[in-house]
Amino acid sequence: AYKIYYYVCEFKNLTKAANILYVTQPAITRQIKKLEESLGKTLVIRTTKGIELTNEGQLLYNEIKAPMERILHAENTFKYKLDNYETNLKIIAGHFTIKKMLLPAMTKFNKKHPKVKFEMNTYPFSKAIQKLRRNEADLIFFTKDELTESYNDIITKNICEIQDILVVSSEVKRKYPNKISILDLNRFPTISKPENSSCRNMIDKYFKEAGQKFIPTYELSNYWLVDEYVRLGLGIGFEIKQFIEDDLQNENLVEIKTEEVLPKRQMAYAMKKNSACYEIIREFMKEVKFSWLYKMLRDKHVYCLSLLNHGKV
Repeated sequence: AYKIYYYVCEFKNLTKAANILYVTQPAITRQIKKLEESLGKTLVIRTTKGIELTNEGQLLYNEIKAPMERILHAENTFKYKLDNYETNLKIIAGHFTIKKMLLPAMTKFNKKHPKVKFEMNTYPFSKAIQKLRRNEADLIFFTKDELTESYNDIITKNICEIQDILVVSSEVKRKYPNKISILDLNRFPTISKPENSSCRNMIDKYFKEAGQKFIPTYELSNYWLVDEYVRLGLGIGFEIKQFIEDDLQNENLVEIKTEEVLPKRQMAYAMKKNSACYEIIREFMKEVKFSWLYKMLRDKHVYCLSLLNHGKV
């Protein structure tokens, strides 16, 4: 409670305090209220510009500032000694997420922190969240539409937006139109993840609203298998554009446009609030986000150069 109060006083803003502490703003408000009740004093007053300290609130802040800063310094000194920290970080993510997003970051992270080892597994989201909450996993990756309820014991953070698209192998492109309606998919061989998966739910919704049912030719458990079937020329597959950007640019895979606008989805990660690996995960996620951003910028750069070389711009 005093740590929260310290940051609230520092920023004079509940949202900024919540962000730096990785908690929600209502949680900040509850802790301040509890502190006020335990001391029998009003400490802060909320205004349209943020918060103001009462006289009693300012007095308390003056008393706790120095000792709290010594505690935070000691905390950071301990947490950031990652070079000598030896642990096994258990991560659950999809095959493509591991291959395209995590492996490049892991390689760079391990050069800085060689004693941090990674254990990778792939499970459906329902099982992944259970393992996280039972401390059988430290970090899980998922799309926000999979999170249908809130959990008090976990922290979720957004990573990036992803876009689902229809693709075919370039070798069989001539068999398919350049643009189709989602509702025409049953006329073609299709490759999809099973029912109740995120992308599949989106497609099934289009068919249900039209009083129809989507019947894919192949139902596969993950995007990696969908991608393999597409490359074999077995049909139209649903894939994540950001994960196959290189193949689209090299024309190994070809996108088939849809008449309907497929909504973007939000990729995110989750960890336990009181995880012993909190600082390691935070450092690792910085590397993940940096590596992913670098890849996206590089892909855009290569694509622009390709257009230029072919006289298309």
